[in-house]
Amino acid sequence: MILAQLNLPKKDNNGKCVLKHINSLRLESAKKFGGLTISNCIGDWYNKGKLYSDDNIRIEISIQPKDKKEFITMCKKYGKLTKQLAIYVVINNKPRIINL
Repeated sequence: MILAQLNLPKKDNNGKCVLKHINSLRLESAKKFGGLTISNCIGDWYNKGKLYSDDNIRIEISIQPKDKKEFITMCKKYGKLTKQLAIYVVINNKPRIINL
């Protein structure tokens, strides 16, 4: 098994709470992969001379290597539902930023 991680902000870029989508992600992840770990974290990013901070949920799931594409597809789905421009994903200690 390998560790897969997705970080998503609790609010979209307009400040709207997206926890209902994160709760759906939790249920879907548990059904597909058997379980998950959730933690709160802060994410900072810098763009065009300004520092931004997001209050995030980190979702960690142990998956089989063959399930990487399915995990990425699920991450993209919830990234779009939460109106993100990009998502931060880590699979097997390899970080990626995926533009949506």
